Amino acid sequence: MGNVFVKKPKITEVDKAILSLKTQRRKLAQYQQQLEAVIEAEKQAAKDLLADVELASKQKAVFESLKAGNNAVKAIQSEINLDDVQKLMDDSAEAKAYQDEINAILGEKLSAEDEEDILAEFEDLETQLNLQDLPKVPWQYHLLTNKKRGAGSS
Repeated sequence: MGNVFVKKPKITEVDKAILSLKTQRRKLAQYQQQLEAVIEAEKQAAKDLLADVELASKQKAVFESLKAGNNAVKAIQSEINLDDVQKLMDDSAEAKAYQDEINAILGEKLSAEDEEDILAEFEDLETQLNLQDLPKVPWQYHLLTNKKRGAGSS
């Protein structure tokens, strides 16, 4: 019960001023934090925007490259006639078929009769070669080779 008679502290103008300053400082700190959050958000938005601009620039470069490539293909294709390509392909197919026929013929086994004919023709060719005029061997060379043969046999 003795509390009833306790004097309440007196709030002076200085105390009010100090309280007011502390309140303002706390509000300023809160406002500063809010501003920093806004600044960070704006920075991130700017970074995102920059990334979008870079991506758009790269996409434009890819588009321009594709466009140039497409124009180059069209220019080359305009120089090629489809009828010429078809004729070339037909000619190639014919040449391949002809080569396949040659390979098939060459790959066949010869009959015994064919082999005899080929051997007979080969012997005729050898005979013709032997009958041709061969260069004359100097007689000294002939004598030397005979002496060597005679010396080697004794």
